[in-house]
Amino acid sequence: MKKSRERIKAEEGLVMTPKQKWDNFWFYYKKPIIIATIFLVMIGVFIYDMVTKVTPDYNIGILTEKYLSFEQIGVLEDKLRPLCKDIDGNGKVDVQINYYQLAVNENSQLDPNTQMASMTRLAGDLDLAQSTVFITDSPEFFHETFEMFAYKDGSEIPEQTPVKAEEVGYLLTDTKLFEDLKGFEDFRICLRVKPYGKQLKKEDIKKSYFASIDLYKEIIGDING
Repeated sequence: MKKSRERIKAEEGLVMTPKQKWDNFWFYYKKPIIIATIFLVMIGVFIYDMVTKVTPDYNIGILTEKYLSFEQIGVLEDKLRPLCKDIDGNGKVDVQINYYQLAVNENSQLDPNTQMASMTRLAGDLDLAQSTVFITDSPEFFHETFEMFAYKDGSEIPEQTPVKAEEVGYLLTDTKLFEDLKGFEDFRICLRVKPYGKQLKKEDIKKSYFASIDLYKEIIGDING
């Protein structure tokens, strides 16, 4: 806001106290200062996110309509971490559980906002080939919907082929690692379909995918002795 010539001359003749000077300054420059401050805060948040961003060595997806607590998900991470490796070489092992709460029938009472958020994140996960290992209590439904799984030996399922739960995954509690896991008795551990060629050309996706395959084999390896 420009001051009028008369006001400028009037102010020049005044002897103002520090408070009056501050109030006068703030009156004219409040708006640009606020805008500049917001802009600087946004830049700071962006830089902080970039600096502190952690790329997990392993992504494990959970697909279910059930509510799972942070404690339950934390137990999964704690059990998995000792079997995992430092893929990116940053000196620590980062395991991330990607929890997707999705309705599996028309009568579901699941909150629509939760459903939409999970659907959006799962679509991104599948597109970017983040999670290779999935844990789910409805493998038939999710494969029919997304055609996202391989057979439990890792081989490809032909398109539009119906599958049974035991064909695409092992019961989680049949493994020694998870035999005492509470609340997951009807969940199965499954492999996603192999990413398409363009995805596997990215070195980070390729490393994560094959490391996750090894993790899956180690988890289910004790089932058959």
